[in-house]
Amino acid sequence: MKPIDVIASCGVEACLLEAGAKKPGNVYPGRGFAGTSYRDFIRGSKAFGPMLREAARRGFEAGDGSLAVRDIGIGRLVLRAVRAVKKSHSGGNTHLGIALLFVPLSAAAGFCVSTGGMPAGLRACFRRFMKGTTVDDAIGVFNAILTANPGGLGRSRLDVRDKASKARLQDKGFSLLRLMGYSSRRDRIAGELSAGMPAVFGFVLPNLDRNLLKTGHSNAIVQTYLQTLAKYPDTLIARKAGRETARDVSNKAKFVLQAGGIFTPNGRQAIRKLDSCLRSDGNKLNPGTTADLIAAGLYVHLLKERINTKQAKRIIL
Repeated sequence: MKPIDVIASCGVEACLLEAGAKKPGNVYPGRGFAGTSYRDFIRGSKAFGPMLREAARRGFEAGDGSLAVRDIGIGRLVLRAVRAVKKSHSGGNTHLGIALLFVPLSAAAGFCVSTGGMPAGLRACFRRFMKGTTVDDAIGVFNAILTANPGGLGRSRLDVRDKASKARLQDKGFSLLRLMGYSSRRDRIAGELSAGMPAVFGFVLPNLDRNLLKTGHSNAIVQTYLQTLAKYPDTLIARKAGRETARDVSNKAKFVLQAGGIFTPNGRQAIRKLDSCLRSDGNKLNPGTTADLIAAGLYVHLLKERINTKQAKRIIL
């Protein structure tokens, strides 16, 4: 398989692995929410693979100098990915956060393959691409959010449902990086995009790597998810149910870890109780942002494991 296809396939596989793990409060095999099933996540994961390949190809071209970083079109690719996911199923927003994280990661991976910088340079390339984003990228993401229609949007001065907000983006020259910085107080995905993925690279990935040394993918994913939820109150829960509720859910995850998490019988029993608790009010307590961070950590893990830059450049296309 050509490396540019490996980049895309790693993204799809990361989504499938994340969705298939029995993470408390999320959709997984045999458990869903009203109107959203595990099958919707499978279909959505496969649907946006072509956009990841396109992002990787454009990143590669930026690496060899045939395309400017500002012309990669991160925002347009995110929008196309969200549209492809929406077309693939009727289960609502399943991949907006993942598309926001994965598209620039895919472009960064393509750039690193082109320049021989995988895996050490992946995070630096990600930062470089976010710094190179434009107003058009911000508007593309605005449209992607409007298309996905995620829960708990609330109201803000830059509101995707307000046509005047797009005009303000243009008037003030808001790049996607600046827009994500503006949104980072309310949304951890925005914070990851604006700050170079500190949680994904600095916490999720090392914990995932350690857990994978102890157990298989599914259990390692669940344990890393609990660790991440315990450390970072989920901003999707915060927008839907308030910050205090989000902190309370994080404290519940800490209790599960203190009981041993996935590695002990008491911990596994506590996971089942937490799962029931988080489903007690529909999907209001669904830690969806945490799941997106785990998916991104898995994506980086797979990229580092499978991309060989010594061979990749010769056969990328």
